[in-house]
Amino acid sequence: MTENFDIATLSAYRCCYFVLRADHADKSGGDVDLARQIARMAEAAGAVVHLISIEDMPSSSEANDLFFLFNIDRPYEAASALDHAHPDARILLYTLHHPVAGIHKYLARVGGAKRVLAGMASGQPDRYEALVDVAKAVRMRDHRRLRAAFGRERLVARLLRRCELLVTSDAELAEIEQRYGTAPRKAWLLPHPVAPYAPSAASDALRYVLVPGRIEPRKNQRAALKTLVAMDLRERGFEIVLAGGKGSDGSYFGKTLDYAMANNVIYLSHLPKSLFFPAVSGAALVINASFFEVTSLIDLYAIAHRIPLVTTIHGYYAAAPNLRQVDPASWGQPDAALRTAIDAMLG
Repeated sequence: MTENFDIATLSAYRCCYFVLRADHADKSGGDVDLARQIARMAEAAGAVVHLISIEDMPSSSEANDLFFLFNIDRPYEAASALDHAHPDARILLYTLHHPVAGIHKYLARVGGAKRVLAGMASGQPDRYEALVDVAKAVRMRDHRRLRAAFGRERLVARLLRRCELLVTSDAELAEIEQRYGTAPRKAWLLPHPVAPYAPSAASDALRYVLVPGRIEPRKNQRAALKTLVAMDLRERGFEIVLAGGKGSDGSYFGKTLDYAMANNVIYLSHLPKSLFFPAVSGAALVINASFFEVTSLIDLYAIAHRIPLVTTIHGYYAAAPNLRQVDPASWGQPDAALRTAIDAMLG
């Protein structure tokens, strides 16, 4: 059993640098929100914290500094940070490693330019991510990123040799060891922190099924909406609510909203946490249609606070009474397995 990591120990270091992706200030997401939440917890414990991108890395650092890195699946930023760190500085890597089986299913379903890249990669996640990095490097005219894209395996191996890993569960650690064929130098367990319960405004509020999350192909909301619409939930006294901002695929976002509007689905765009978590708390059921997750912060909130949840099997979740998991492989049309799970949870 992996030992738990104590965030309070970060207070022992001169500076703790949380190194985020370059677009962290402009593009929100679960990984950035998670990093900021952990950083706040570290500050509350007395740590001196700096949230930075690669471009803001200090020109020199000291042996008693700590670097907190993220994302082994897209290793460019994390591996680049090693070049700026003192040789004796402590380096933690929160892996955020997604289940490979779910990625395979996602790559079999993507469209547009992603379908072309998935075909070139023969559906292999590592090859696909390398091609995504090549395309990004060409677009940005970033020669360092381009070289790194062709040396992806070398970057991951370097991270595993140099960093202590932080994982959400022993299952995630086992998948990393199997995928990369090596054990890390040290691994710690750091589950995603769960927000405190935020009750809905009134007990007689609207009864609804909530489909939350940034609207993009990986999150697969349109498949969930099609199943929900086909179930005639309004006849059973439930509305359907879609809640989430626009992701990177404008076409998917537009088609999803068009479908929602045509089928009387209530749409809520990006909500601040002060309003979002009460919306989750008031739901009769939360559905996460994603092809894969590490562990979604919304899912963990629902599980911890006993809000009925249906989510993907491709995530690191422990069994819970209020949880059902469904394989998203066939989603895209009204799905029998998803319908059965919804009926069980609403019943």
